[in-house]
Amino acid sequence: MLSISPLKSASGAAKYYLSEENPKDLPDVSLEKDAGDNYYLKEKDQGENTFWYGKLAEEAGLLNKAVEQETLESVLSGNLGDETIKGKRDDHKSGFDLTFSAPKSFSVLALAGGDTRLIEAHNNAVKFALTELEKDVAQVTTINKEGEREFHNTDSMIFAVVRHKTSRENDMQVHSHALAANMTRDQEGQLRTLASSIKQKGGVINGTGERIYNFQKYYGILYQSQLAKEAQELGYTTRGVGNGQFEVSGVPQSIIDASSTRKQQIDQRTLDLGFESRAARDVATLDTRKSKTYQSNDSLNKQWQSTVREQGYEPSQLVGLAQQIKEQTTTPSLDETKAAISRAIDHLGQYNTTLHLEKIIELTASEFTKGAAQLNAIDIKKVADEMIKTGELIGLSQKGQYTTKGLIDNEKALIDSTQGRAHHMRTHVAPKILDKLAIPESQQRMLTDLYHSTKQFHVVNVHGSSQSIAQQLLNVGNHSGKRVQFVSQSTKAKAEGMESLQRQSKTLGAWIANAFSPEQRHTPHSLLQSDTPLTNKDVLLIDDANKMSANELLALTDKAKQSNSKVVLLNRVSSRQGFKANNAISLYQKGNVESHTWVSSKPIETDVKLHENDTDRIARVYADLPDKANTQVIATSSVEQRRLTEAIRDRLKNTAVLGRHETTLFTQVPHYLSKAQQPLVQHYKPGMTLTHWNDGKPQSFVIASIDKEKNTMLTLSKNKGDKVTFDPSSRDFKAMKMQISKPQSLNIAKGERLSTLGKHFPSGLEANQRYLVTDINNDNITLEGNGKTQRLSLESLKDAPLQYDYVHGANHIEKKEHTLLSAKAFTLSKPLINDLTEKTGRLDIFTDKPDKARSALEKEQVSPSAIERVLQTQNINDRYLNDTTQALLKQDVSQALSALAKAQNAPLIEKAVSFALNHLSEKEAAFSQKALVVEAVRYAFEEAGGSITKEQIETELGKRSDTLSAEYSDGTRWTTQAALDTEKRILQNIDDGKGKHQPFATSKQVQTFLDTKPRLTQGQKDAITLISTTKDSFVAIQGLAGTGKSTMLESNIELIQLVREASKLPEQNVIGLAPTHAAVAELESKGVKAQTLESLLSDIRQGNRTASDYQHTLFFLDEKLHGQQQASR
Repeated sequence: MLSISPLKSASGAAKYYLSEENPKDLPDVSLEKDAGDNYYLKEKDQGENTFWYGKLAEEAGLLNKAVEQETLESVLSGNLGDETIKGKRDDHKSGFDLTFSAPKSFSVLALAGGDTRLIEAHNNAVKFALTELEKDVAQVTTINKEGEREFHNTDSMIFAVVRHKTSRENDMQVHSHALAANMTRDQEGQLRTLASSIKQKGGVINGTGERIYNFQKYYGILYQSQLAKEAQELGYTTRGVGNGQFEVSGVPQSIIDASSTRKQQIDQRTLDLGFESRAARDVATLDTRKSKTYQSNDSLNKQWQSTVREQGYEPSQLVGLAQQIKEQTTTPSLDETKAAISRAIDHLGQYNTTLHLEKIIELTASEFTKGAAQLNAIDIKKVADEMIKTGELIGLSQKGQYTTKGLIDNEKALIDSTQGRAHHMRTHVAPKILDKLAIPESQQRMLTDLYHSTKQFHVVNVHGSSQSIAQQLLNVGNHSGKRVQFVSQSTKAKAEGMESLQRQSKTLGAWIANAFSPEQRHTPHSLLQSDTPLTNKDVLLIDDANKMSANELLALTDKAKQSNSKVVLLNRVSSRQGFKANNAISLYQKGNVESHTWVSSKPIETDVKLHENDTDRIARVYADLPDKANTQVIATSSVEQRRLTEAIRDRLKNTAVLGRHETTLFTQVPHYLSKAQQPLVQHYKPGMTLTHWNDGKPQSFVIASIDKEKNTMLTLSKNKGDKVTFDPSSRDFKAMKMQISKPQSLNIAKGERLSTLGKHFPSGLEANQRYLVTDINNDNITLEGNGKTQRLSLESLKDAPLQYDYVHGANHIEKKEHTLLSAKAFTLSKPLINDLTEKTGRLDIFTDKPDKARSALEKEQVSPSAIERVLQTQNINDRYLNDTTQALLKQDVSQALSALAKAQNAPLIEKAVSFALNHLSEKEAAFSQKALVVEAVRYAFEEAGGSITKEQIETELGKRSDTLSAEYSDGTRWTTQAALDTEKRILQNIDDGKGKHQPFATSKQVQTFLDTKPRLTQGQKDAITLISTTKDSFVAIQGLAGTGKSTMLESNIELIQLVREASKLPEQNVIGLAPTHAAVAELESKGVKAQTLESLLSDIRQGNRTASDYQHTLFFLDEKLHGQQQASR
């Protein structure tokens, strides 16, 4: 990677960089190979760690010579030999520190492993990047005859390169400081300072510093790609790790982690700050930075080799093992590799239909290999590549993103699952029953149609709360001879449903049936696992079906078909999807399913307020509330949840609500493993508890140790103390259906609010209950909750599933009078707010960016299905999924998969350049070659784990007929034929629109109106005249920020409406279109009906609107468009 910082002073920099590490105290080590092919470390005199570079260095006879402090100070002060910079100022800027840092694995092999060839490879990569940088950024300024500044490229600089090998924690970290002196030579041969430019214009970046900062990622990528190439030539293999970076394969991750103290410090500080961003990491870096300490090379070598040995490796083995990856290629079992990849895919596919190949490989190697097998990334990548070729992994449009054939097949099966005809589905609903239940006439028709229908599967698309429709379906079914099985999506929702949805008895038959049959309430899991037989008499009523995954819907459908039961799914369209849903309910409706619509008549009267996010303020508000039992605090991230809980408890202590005396309680909280994780012992940790039920009694085992090689774990029985060994992949273990919990500890004080996560038999605590601690001492605790008081011994509460009851996640929203929500603006969405407003009377939202939060609240939050992702990738049709029939959907998927398969066979360089062109052309009509190289190299690292060079990219560009280029002073600019075609279409549309409309007003009417507006500028008046009197379809008004465009717009609309009223013309519809929600809000504040441009185009694409709907409409497009594609539409 490349980092940049300015040099503060010549003398300070010369002293600091050359004395920061003392390179010649003691010898380093190098790796040697003896006659028996054994590797060992041999002491070696350390070579020079500094050199001069650049054309100016070559002129001065310094090229590749060692950097001396006196010479460096002189150069940074503006002198080169006997020559001094022309016009040198007293406050001369010394230059820049360009720091090139090698990957951690690279540093480990070079320093602990002793492969000095890697040091030379690093030096070569630094020189390569500096050569390109010198050609691109070196500039001087001149003043032309007109007195204007001009910028001229000079291609000459001088760099003092100083290589260091330690971080501030003295970890292994090979990096070079390339000190770029502030000097160059102009066309007349005079020594000059490098150019700088505060203001940029014309789309060309000028100024040396400005170009370096603007293209920082590009030069970092050049260094990384060249370094990867050199490492590969030395016999190593590399793997992309994201953001254009790579690591050398074969270096154990444990050693990399143990040698990354600074990263861990920064990660921890970022976690403490409570949010993850580049700015937060910069703050964390400064917060944790300390002065560098100095150690001898001998001391450092011993420290580093000790670090390696502590991880179970010999330093002399590291390079040998890595070098032998190519010398001794071992092929792991193909079946085991595929099985491990499949497990990783199954795990990732629970939550996403878009899978990153990098993440698949990473998880396969680190978490999903079974037993002693140690699959490396290269072997996994080879098998994954084969899976891509065979279509098991299906590439999407974005870099390194895939979906799977399994996900596609699963979703196709979901569509097919409802096919076939069931018998005896019709249920007669007597009109008098509907009257006795007091169901409004407007709702009777839909309820009757649903029960009268001969179809087995139904989806009710519910707008708003589902409580009323659920209650009506429950009542009508129970009064019509049916047994309604009501299914809630969680245990907590089930408990709430038991209170809010009660069976009614309006007839004698219903009263008798209800008296002798229990309430039928379930969760999806309990229903699918239940042995209770279902019959044709049963109706499965599923609430919040939008949260169900494809697998859950498939299992539910299969169970209903076996019992011939009718299924009614309540799809709350304004609510959030589940984490695993991926829009499965939309696919489900494409099958043999009857759809209905229900609009809740329940008004939403929630008072919503936005506030600046402040943890202390939230804690203070909560602590001051008199009715805490009827208030909930919600956080949208687990980090924020922990931080808020600590702040609230601290506030409650300070206000004496919580007692000062605390007792530590050791608890066990539920821990969940995915189906793919469950058979692998590495996902179980010592200290965890395994519980299964035998004859209605819990049998618990504590994990003592695990044996990954044998895939077994040694446990101790809590009941008998016996040692028991389990293999989690065995049939017997799976049959036990173990519940897993992990240990935690809570500090408990008087006044504490707690809740249970499950039933606890030793103490008698029930699941999902809330408790207030009213008394506590060394032996006992008194809990008040659920209408009673319990005094329990602390011993009986050992391993109880307890947690603090102050802050909950966004997936645990309850019905409360007052809700405090803490959320980053980007986590807010309209569905989330809908879920909250349905359950609370007052909602206070605390967020980091209230303005952005307002627009975020309009976002729809839908995670596409795998089929939708494939269709989006290929743009094979312009139909949205909701308007697609089953047959057309299957046809489109087949076409998309065929097109994707062809794209997969292209060479890496071709795919990388194609990706870069497509990615950049989405944002800009023309782009620099530097940006193109950055994206192409990044794609190569992250997609294929390979590397490509700048020369290969340039060669590929030369072959293509769909790209065009032109030279500028800051480098080559590229565009695509498609971009030019789009611009032509835009211009053609503008030309075709000339003379097509009647003017809104005559010149006389406009002048009369303008006479009443003396405060308008001449420019505003000219714009109003042009818009009002033109016959053309398109008019463009250009104005800088703050010049009164909005005022002009407001006046123009006023004029149009006055003329319409005076002439008694039809209503003229005026719509403002803007690129952002903030701009929409600004237009609406002017009284203009407005929406985002994208929302209008989306309405047309989805078929919600047609072009004819906008006849006699005047569109005002405020500010710049998002891109050419929108303009062409």
